[in-house]
Amino acid sequence: MGTAHPPQDTSDPLPLDGSIAEKLVGHTVAEIERVLIIRTLSETEGNRTRAATTLGISVRCLRNKIHQFKQQGIAIPAASRARHDEFEDPAYCPST
Repeated sequence: MGTAHPPQDTSDPLPLDGSIAEKLVGHTVAEIERVLIIRTLSETEGNRTRAATTLGISVRCLRNKIHQFKQQGIAIPAASRARHDEFEDPAYCPST
């Protein structure tokens, strides 16, 4: 397993226009983190490795966050079944 790395240039703050910053004000960091994780999982079709890499966190950290969310009754996007179904078919043989 690889290690997730933060974005290359962390010296500049995230460029947020006024409308985005206004939407964030008044929410806790935990709320914003939850939304960001869930939306990233949706964008990656539930692929936790890609989501963790995009977020700049380890897969273990993402898995722990997902576990916390599930305990709170929050729905988490599932991995895309199409990819899994390919490999569950015993006749499936990927071309090399």
